[in-house]
Amino acid sequence: MSKKLPGVSALILIFVFLTGCASSGYQAGSAYKPSDDWSLCSAKGGLALGLPAAAFDLATGGVAFVAGALISGVACANADNGMAVMQFDLDSSALSKEQKDFLDKLARDVKSGMMVDVTGHACDLGEEAYNQALSFKRAKAVKTYLKAKGVPANQIKISGKGELSPRVANSSENNRSQNRRAEIRVIKR
Repeated sequence: MSKKLPGVSALILIFVFLTGCASSGYQAGSAYKPSDDWSLCSAKGGLALGLPAAAFDLATGGVAFVAGALISGVACANADNGMAVMQFDLDSSALSKEQKDFLDKLARDVKSGMMVDVTGHACDLGEEAYNQALSFKRAKAVKTYLKAKGVPANQIKISGKGELSPRVANSSENNRSQNRRAEIRVIKR
């Protein structure tokens, strides 16, 4: 029985990680910040490990909840790599109201000594050169909006990767919609 415990423990840790990270705030058409993922991942990971343990013993359940919360929260924050994702409609670089609201908050949070790195992407529909230009337009739309909200231009770096770095395989319309995006990272210089 003792030989099986490491295997069981590993399975439990994998389950906690997957439970927490499956709760990631990433959804097509939405923007999020990694701290949202941290909270949600931590809560779900803590419950996934804590509730079953609490069924056997309340004290063990509390310890398991804290362990699950820490594992899932850290794992998700690292998996997201401090990145926010903004989705775009097909052949569009227009920002939605939700995206503008997110960028308003981001602009308020950017201080001197910080750099905003924006990378635009496109799906595989259309010519590669067109998608390259469209991805750059998406990044530029974010930069233009942030500049209008007071973020200095020298603190915003933009690039476009076209269709060359898909988030998921371009195998369906749902997947393609996830690849029409801009990724935003705030980096301390």
